[in-house]
Amino acid sequence: MNVPDSPCRGLSLCSILTALSLGLSVVLSSCGFSPDDDDSDLTIWDEVPVGSLVVTEILANPNVSRPEFVEVQNASTATVSLQGCQVADGGSSAHEFVLNAPISLEPGQRALLSGDEYLGAAEGEIVPDAVWDGIVLNQGDETESFTINCPDGIGGRQMIDTVAFDWGELGVARGRSWQLAIEPDASANDDPANWCPAPAQDDVIYAVVDGVPDYGSPGADTTCETLGGLAPVLAGEVVISEILIHEFDGLREWFELHNPGSEAVDVRNCVLSDETLAGGSDPNTHTINYEAGNTVIAAGGFLLLSRTGADITDDGTVVADYPYSSLSFTNTEAQRLSLDCPVGDTLVRIDETTYDWSDRASLYRGHSLSLSSGQLNDEANDDPDNWCVASTSYFSTTTDGVPPTTQTAYGTPGAANPSCPEPGPFPAEGGLVITELLIDVIPGVREWLEVYNPGTTELDLFGCELVDVPVAEVSANPETANRHRITPEGGTTTIAGGGYLLLSKTGTDVTDDGAVVADYAYSSITLNNSDPQYLWIECPSDTGVITVDQIEFDWGDYGTAAKGSSLSLNSNTTTATDNDLAANWCLAQSSDLYYSVTSTDDPPVTQDALGTPGTGNGVCL
Repeated sequence: MNVPDSPCRGLSLCSILTALSLGLSVVLSSCGFSPDDDDSDLTIWDEVPVGSLVVTEILANPNVSRPEFVEVQNASTATVSLQGCQVADGGSSAHEFVLNAPISLEPGQRALLSGDEYLGAAEGEIVPDAVWDGIVLNQGDETESFTINCPDGIGGRQMIDTVAFDWGELGVARGRSWQLAIEPDASANDDPANWCPAPAQDDVIYAVVDGVPDYGSPGADTTCETLGGLAPVLAGEVVISEILIHEFDGLREWFELHNPGSEAVDVRNCVLSDETLAGGSDPNTHTINYEAGNTVIAAGGFLLLSRTGADITDDGTVVADYPYSSLSFTNTEAQRLSLDCPVGDTLVRIDETTYDWSDRASLYRGHSLSLSSGQLNDEANDDPDNWCVASTSYFSTTTDGVPPTTQTAYGTPGAANPSCPEPGPFPAEGGLVITELLIDVIPGVREWLEVYNPGTTELDLFGCELVDVPVAEVSANPETANRHRITPEGGTTTIAGGGYLLLSKTGTDVTDDGAVVADYAYSSITLNNSDPQYLWIECPSDTGVITVDQIEFDWGDYGTAAKGSSLSLNSNTTTATDNDLAANWCLAQSSDLYYSVTSTDDPPVTQDALGTPGTGNGVCL
């Protein structure tokens, strides 16, 4: 509060009476009165001390057809009268009004001033102590203010308190009051940092008109936004536990936050962000707003968040706790999802996780990526081996097409996750051997490759990667390698001692007649028909990632005449060293026919698929 010098300070009663003979209107005007102040006499009121009345609440942007109001509080230790005080709004269009009603406030008592006869929903409910006329609090004027001037005890008025505000800059929503959040003080209330907007909470609804609530605390103690639990301040206090990355029609993107602690937490005002690991663009961000939905996570519980709307499934069976905007999960490249929460003036990273859905692509559309139930912490969810594709169905929809198509969503949105399969034991270097590949396909047959376990114990490829890259690109641009991470959702990942694992591209049906079915379906890898290419298997080990087996092939040596024939490792040379030599490879024999297709051409053309997918090879002749 900045108090200017009053033009009437020190003006004696004698001086005023003398001046009456010189011109009543001139003197009263100089003392802060105006002809329309409705002053009917020349009563000299007791002085109201500067700062004794404090503006403590302002509603400048009410709901439609609802009144503005201002609350003032007696911050002194003595009784204060408002009779003869003048209230004024400032800014580019100022108005004044004198309060002539006998209003006395005891210490700590509040008075409500408004332009209407009542503030409540029903007539006579929450009656103001004084009703002004002509005062208008402007929401679009950055110089707007509300001032109260009261008698100075010698016939004039002095400024008791004033609050300036730019309502648009404050960002207080319509139908919400602006409240002083500290003990009433006519200087401290000059600082907007000491105020808070009335929150959209049930405990600060003072009226509901036509279903629309008014929020504030007229005549009562200030209530600022109240957290529904502890604010997360340390990494791991909230954990990202499940993500639906690739939705379909009738299903929204969603993800899940878990509270591993023993007390409820509230993530309001925390910031969600997603960004591609390749960089090149700013992250998408969304600040969690408690008014948009539930932001509290019970102890040991889950918070379900979905994109744009709360209805995750179009049949309304799964509804999220909170709808977010701006974020968009990508299906084609590695991405990071993170949660940062305010701690003082900074944001602290509470949790993040990375994923690369391109390993799974459309094969698992509608499946969530789920953190294993035994790994619900911020360190465990950094390891992709602790995540798996969900297998519990919760929604299904069928299109009207011909023929109709049914799509099913799998996951546990908002509920506890199941355990993921445990990876390993991993093969050591040379512990598996790539023994056969179908590189150049014919109609009705998928690309495939075969891996052999020369040992006596079962091995697991879960967590290993298939990698292929043109030989020319290895040194020039090694980042161009195609990779596929092997996980149980693709099929069988284990290979018995002395056994084979058959892997095929995109789906497990190697032949469209269903006669040959692979153990595992991979994506991202494409066996090159024209240029020399490397193909290898990488697996984790105690010393880091190792190459278990690698081969080089050049299908250009064979061409289209060999289309449909596999490239087969000689059965006498089935080690990870033997398959490095081109001389130990040959085309499958004509006796190894496993599929044949005849075209509808005239004359018809027959093509044969030759090889021994999933079984031992023959001897190269």
